[in-house]
Amino acid sequence: MSRNKKTGGRAARTTAVVASLACAGSLMAVVYTSNAQATPADGTSAGANRPSPEALLREEISKAANALYDTAHRDPRTGYAGIVVAAQDGGYTLNWKGVVPQSVTRLIEAQRASGLTVSVKASRYTSRELNDRARAIAASKATIGGAAITSVGPNGDGNSLNITVAPRTAPGAAASLTAESLRSVSAHLPESLTGGIPVHLTERAAAVSIASPPGRGNSALQRNADAPPWIGGSVIRIGNGTCTSGFNVYDPNTQKNYMLTAAHCGKVKDIVRNGESSATLGTLVDEEEWLDSALVEYGAGGITHAALGRIYSGYGVARAGFEWRGVAAARRSFIGEENICTSGALMGEVCGGRIVNKDVLITPGGAPTASVDEVWQIAKVAMAGSGDSGGPAYVRTLSGDVSPRGVLSATAPDGGRHSCHNPLNFGTRPSCNSTVYITKILDSMDEHVRNLNSVNALQIKTH
Repeated sequence: MSRNKKTGGRAARTTAVVASLACAGSLMAVVYTSNAQATPADGTSAGANRPSPEALLREEISKAANALYDTAHRDPRTGYAGIVVAAQDGGYTLNWKGVVPQSVTRLIEAQRASGLTVSVKASRYTSRELNDRARAIAASKATIGGAAITSVGPNGDGNSLNITVAPRTAPGAAASLTAESLRSVSAHLPESLTGGIPVHLTERAAAVSIASPPGRGNSALQRNADAPPWIGGSVIRIGNGTCTSGFNVYDPNTQKNYMLTAAHCGKVKDIVRNGESSATLGTLVDEEEWLDSALVEYGAGGITHAALGRIYSGYGVARAGFEWRGVAAARRSFIGEENICTSGALMGEVCGGRIVNKDVLITPGGAPTASVDEVWQIAKVAMAGSGDSGGPAYVRTLSGDVSPRGVLSATAPDGGRHSCHNPLNFGTRPSCNSTVYITKILDSMDEHVRNLNSVNALQIKTH
């Protein structure tokens, strides 16, 4: 999909509370398979490399939901409130405020005729209305019952906001949180801030950054010593930090190659090198803090480097040898989408993630507020830690390639005891968690095009 030049300025910036994923360290991947063999994690049939009925259904639901989203947003006054995917029910639910337009109704009827289950539910608010209120609350830096707000975002049903606050450490505080805090919501978040929108309140520690201080690993480890033509999912050095390269993209008009990573990893004009600092990838040319997305232009001296539509998969940098997967077209994620995978350079490929919240506002480690999607690993296995920021987040396709969804932005403490080895300095690394936040790749590409006069369009580099 091509993201073309559009008019309009940068998205507004606000401030919230969350932590990001830039750091150094690694664990064996929970899901590691040879590129040549399909695995049950893909939803494929063992031995025959044939997609299972479940995998085929997930693919059809994803295509249908993305088509509905695009149709719904052709009208800037859209009543779209959200989509919730339910593969177990054979389809998805569309939440909508007001009368559903004929263009959307016709598409739903066609999707139902194809065998999908599509439900439509009435919502009190549009997605845009909820997101606007969430930004206002994040920017206010209000507290609730004395507890700092750690995240805020819309509920997928279009009827309320989800707010998390920092846990209180006083004995017995947790037991009284709901009653006490709900009574104080109206006092600390007046209607002028919430617009009268109901609030669902829970405790959660602030998100943590997963960008890392530098460390040095074995140059024989391919993810740590990548070279042209560049592949996503490798260790990168930006300034004094360690992150992971994301997906490769290009401008079809100039044929220049670029790479997406996390904005909190560096700043504009920073030189980006591989993990061993033995090769220079290029220069960070744009950062969209609101979406935690950075664009790196490959090459130097006016000469662009070759880049492939591939990402490293399998084990992280701790293991010699490497595997890769081809990259297919990018799509949007929706609440309920399963089998999300991530491939941080240090952690390696971990699958089994599920989208649980969309458009969550976080401020990892004091970084600028970012709007990201929240993913839970269903078996509570760590998906990422410091050093994995910017790494690819995706869903495997029926052919075994990957369909980009975004890049790793941050993790959230989930109460688990995740021990994370650091292969770059042979110690341990922080911020390893089973709850991660990922960027929204299609929105990020649009913003980079808007921000840069030198870029007319961006397309995913496919295999």
